[in-house]
Amino acid sequence: MNRRVVELVAAGLFAGLFAILLLQGIGYSSRSSYMPVAASGIGLAMCLFWSIKPVRLLVAGKAEHFDTTRADLVRFGLILGGGIAYLAGFIWLGFFTSTIILVPAMSLALGYRNWGVIAGTTLCFAVVLYAVFRLLLAVPLPPEALLTFFGA
Repeated sequence: MNRRVVELVAAGLFAGLFAILLLQGIGYSSRSSYMPVAASGIGLAMCLFWSIKPVRLLVAGKAEHFDTTRADLVRFGLILGGGIAYLAGFIWLGFFTSTIILVPAMSLALGYRNWGVIAGTTLCFAVVLYAVFRLLLAVPLPPEALLTFFGA
């Protein structure tokens, strides 16, 4: 498999996704468009910059061949499936509940075993998400499944 072609296809797919998100964000009214437009615009720019090197190397004929192993495909499937599960978890479990479940689950599934770092990373990630979405942006999030068990 040619590494540069894979990079170019991935950059193109993500650039297309960010372009769709950018067009969607531009349609928001007044100040509510700032964050989506900035984030998707930066993502689109990063994808375009990412594609420069593979294009230059393909034109120069410097293709790199790499072998894909079964472990690589399994890891890719885990990451893709974890991302889909995370999105589904927002709906059924809530934003923070799915974060608290998925970050350690993905760490373990990908082979990381340092429990202290896993716990610290999960906690820090949940706190940063809370700070950004609740405190900074004041965005209403779906109700948390864990809190409904405790009557909150």
